[in-house]
Amino acid sequence: PEAFDHFLIERAGAGDVVTPAARKTYMSISKALTSDFESIFYVDVITDFYLEFFTGKGGDLEIRPGGIGDQFDCDKFLTYIPELYHRELPVLTGPAALVDDYRLAYQEQIGGRSVVYVALNEQKECCGYAFSIMLAGGVAVLDFKIHPAYLTDAPRLIRAAAEAFYAKFGIFPVYYGLCSDTEKNKILLEAGMENTGSINGCLTIRKQPADMTVMQFRTN
Repeated sequence: PEAFDHFLIERAGAGDVVTPAARKTYMSISKALTSDFESIFYVDVITDFYLEFFTGKGGDLEIRPGGIGDQFDCDKFLTYIPELYHRELPVLTGPAALVDDYRLAYQEQIGGRSVVYVALNEQKECCGYAFSIMLAGGVAVLDFKIHPAYLTDAPRLIRAAAEAFYAKFGIFPVYYGLCSDTEKNKILLEAGMENTGSINGCLTIRKQPADMTVMQFRTN
């Protein structure tokens, strides 16, 4: 986070236009923990300012259980990189979208209803997370967010969260998402899931009906 301060300062010195305060803000974690809000930078989610700083070499990500310290990277940076913020299809859909950010997923983990795993690159930057959660009524679901530069590592991240969920609850979570989201569906297949059905027109995207796929882990 402190390195990001220097990055923004350098970009400001180069004459970049300051982003209006209405946009999402960035604050280093160290300053947030000490309640020192003197230096607050505004990040333009339309440009590649953060993407330029964040993107690193893919492969060999560290996968570990998520902690409270990962919230800032996941909810303030990862969510707003252009590839995810302006993604043609929603990042999260179906029942899992009720848990629409890392903060909620982690709170449910504290409450004993979910597990969350994160992926760290070589710079120890959090570049993705996957969660499995037991929703009301005993519905076990999973979903994930990951930086596009690290898609090849996404299956390991998904399996880690699903296996930890199985160890806790004795069942594997199910993925409910868009049939048209070929990118996510391919990753889930590589993680060991398979399409076990679909429901026509049960989701809406931009006020238009969309088909939902149901994917489960192969157990044989």
